[in-house]
This record gives sequence, structure tokens and C-alpha cells, in this order.
Amino acid sequence: MSDSSDSSDYEIPSYSREETTLAFRDYYRFLVGLYMEESEIIEPPEGGWPSISSEFQQSFGKSDEVIALLRNLPYIRDDCLGDETFPPQATPTCYWADWQSLAARSIQDLKVTSEGEKWEDVPSHVIGLTNGGRDNKVFLLDTQLGVIHWPECDGGGDFRTNWENDPSFISPVFVEDYVSEDDLEWREGAPAWKIKDFFELLKQQYRKLNWIPVNARQVIATDFVFK
Repeated sequence: MSDSSDSSDYEIPSYSREETTLAFRDYYRFLVGLYMEESEIIEPPEGGWPSISSEFQQSFGKSDEVIALLRNLPYIRDDCLGDETFPPQATPTCYWADWQSLAARSIQDLKVTSEGEKWEDVPSHVIGLTNGGRDNKVFLLDTQLGVIHWPECDGGGDFRTNWENDPSFISPVFVEDYVSEDDLEWREGAPAWKIKDFFELLKQQYRKLNWIPVNARQVIATDFVFK
């Protein structure tokens, strides 16, 4: 762990499965209030999603806590309703992983499509939140540290600077203060936030009109449209 004089300025991150589940559910409610159909959000049955089983854990190679979290999360369904071809986007041009569906399909390349180019180095206690094609963003949730990394963060500039001029600034977590040097490599310097803060940051992009829903399924980033 590094010795940083600034670490005292930040609340030490921590992980809670219950708080993480609530943060997902709250974010999905926020999206329903903006543009998404409520029927697109599915809740786990009592006892959790049965498809996220011990067999899935063995093939996927994730920790007990990751599997327990995935079993109890709500999801944006990817079994599209009606005549729709794709599920609704939860962030611009980005599809979030419906793990209960993906687990049942036994997709072999799940780590590649959900964890990005560094998937071979991502440890078992970390899970990707999205799943899609080459243009899909990657978000990585660390169940040990209690943060979510955004490797290609593009939600409105450098989140680590100029915070004194922005009262809505949400401080990232400087993970180098809390992890070993060996654990920094796969993180690639990607900014990270406490889990609840991460979802608040996403909401903020909508409130600031950095992200705009164009219908009930599609979200665009205004810097892509108006740059």
C-alpha cells in the first residue's frame, strides 16, 4: 500500500452486498423515471436467481461473494419484449449485463465481453457490469475494496481535477492508497468511485444533459452528438 498524505481526506471505501444491491435498484428506478419501461427491470425470486449456480461459478471462476451478489441483483432484462431486438441502454450506447440470463446461456466469452481487454488479469472478486460488443463500455465492481472502476470514463472531463470549482463534484477513490502495487496493474489507473457514488455520478450525467435518452431504449452522449 502506498503512503499518501491525501488519504485522510477521503472516507475509506468498504463493501456491503445489501448497500450494493440497493444502489443498483435505486439507479434502475431513476432510469424508469426518465425513460425506461418498468417492465424492463426484473427482480430476483426469493432465494436468488437459480441460474447463477455453483456450476456457473466453477466455469466462470468468480468468488463466493461475486456469485452471491449476482444471485440477488435486479437486472435490465435482455430477453427483449415484443418486437424489440436489443435491450434498453442504461448508459450511452451501452448494454448492462443481465447475469441471470447470461449464466443460463453458458456463454464462453463472458469475461472478454464484460471485463474488456485486461480480462485475463481481472481477479475473481471483481465483476463486470456490462456485456456487449466492441463499443460497449466496461465498468468493474470490486467486491473486496467496495469500488467501481470506469476504465474509459467519458462522462464530462477529468473527474480528479478542478473539483473546487464544481460543487457537484463526486470525489473518486485513489485506490493506490488501499491496494498493493501488484494489484494496481489490472486497474490501469482507471478512476474508481465508491459504489453508491458511482451510481450518483451516472445520474449526474443525465441531470447535466451530458447523456440524453432519445427514446425508451436508447441513450446518447451529447459530446458525441455536438462536438
